Amino acid sequence: MNILYCGDANMRNGLIISILSLLKSVKEKLNIYVYTMEYESPKKIYKGISDSSIDYLDKMVKKENKDSFVKKIDITELFIKEPPDKNLRTFFTPYCMLRLFADEVPNMPDKILYLDTDIICRKDITDFYNQDIEEYEFAGVLDYYGRWFFRNKLFKFDYINSGVLLLNLKKIKETGLFEKSRENSPG
Repeated sequence: MNILYCGDANMRNGLIISILSLLKSVKEKLNIYVYTMEYESPKKIYKGISDSSIDYLDKMVKKENKDSFVKKIDITELFIKEPPDKNLRTFFTPYCMLRLFADEVPNMPDKILYLDTDIICRKDITDFYNQDIEEYEFAGVLDYYGRWFFRNKLFKFDYINSGVLLLNLKKIKETGLFEKSRENSPG
């Protein structure tokens, strides 16, 4: 199972908890990719997740399955080359935009599950991961609270949790979804 997380040094504890929940719930090999970068905004200096944190996490997953891994991918150059300027004017950190560069990172698997670091797996997600999304760019999960906060519809679940996205990177590259998102992001 291919998993993608994105973040800076401050997300280390959340990453540990989320990965521990995966290890408890999923019994198959985990290929975990962590996008990070060094970034300085006008208001703040951000530090990427450290190599020592990645080494710790890699050893942790290998205890459960020797073929599993955690790999750090620094995408600072990609981000600086094509910053999602409109998204940078929101209250989100620049790191939540890193997933929008998955189509530009070489040697990524065609199918990968993006998870925010505050996502806890309470049961096996293998069926969700293994669903056929060949014809779609992504699959998501409905957000229970989002229906009230973002849509104000009590009985209609129509808001996808952006912290759990099953990505078809092959299709995303074909359609240019992430490229368009980086260009036309709201702000």
